[in-house]
Amino acid sequence: MTRTKKPEQPDEISAQMHQLIILDCDELMEGIAANIERLARTLEDAPKIMAEIRRQVHSLKGLGAVSYNAGIAIVAHRMEDYLSGLSTLDSKQIDEVYAFMDCIRILLARKAPPSESEFARIVRSLPTRRSATFSVEDVEKSVRDIEVLLVMTSGVQEKLIEDELRSCGMRVTNVGSSFEAIEMAVHTKPDLVVGSALGDQIGGLELARVFRAIDATKNIPFILATSFSDNEKMIKELPARTMIARKGEHFPDDFSRCAIKLGVFNADSNRAM
Repeated sequence: MTRTKKPEQPDEISAQMHQLIILDCDELMEGIAANIERLARTLEDAPKIMAEIRRQVHSLKGLGAVSYNAGIAIVAHRMEDYLSGLSTLDSKQIDEVYAFMDCIRILLARKAPPSESEFARIVRSLPTRRSATFSVEDVEKSVRDIEVLLVMTSGVQEKLIEDELRSCGMRVTNVGSSFEAIEMAVHTKPDLVVGSALGDQIGGLELARVFRAIDATKNIPFILATSFSDNEKMIKELPARTMIARKGEHFPDDFSRCAIKLGVFNADSNRAM
């Protein structure tokens, strides 16, 4: 009589999938480390090697998205942001890329994801790229610790605004999707969200309303960046803790005014709310 194999239980399947994800993530990170070693040996193929590293990090983010621990994908996203636009890596940047991978390995080794507050602290400890014009001595620590979630599709305006925020010493993470922004904000608890009035799936004004409706994000200040010349109607419809900053030449002054009024520079007290 043939004995029928007992079907695997859901917990067993989940455990097996998690082990496979760990193995795949380890393999990708070993590949990244190997490419970093190649980069240290030669600058001739640097653009090609950097492109391969970015591809591996993107794959790492994808694996994190299907794991039980959403934090893995978020750390990989931050790593992807860090590498964006770099043509090579200097010794300091190499150390910081390894810091991202160490963080991912720690998260993979955990039996359960960290709490939201613990993960927010982990995110704030990650390396961040500074603007070339940024000087640590010129910026107070309270500003350097400010986490900004930028919700804009890639383009000239997004790059200009991101550079402006980085030049102030702020830590910036950019997402192109409104829905991804909601998930990112819930997990990382940024001190400020800057979103385009014209969103992808939903408009910036509607996204600000969604943030106000979710307990985990309802107190996060929101600045809407707009190119519209007439914002009177939008201003009347703004939810609480939301303001408008005009894009282009007006953005630096408008942003400073909004950030001060919203208490962004009192980020420590905002996090306690």
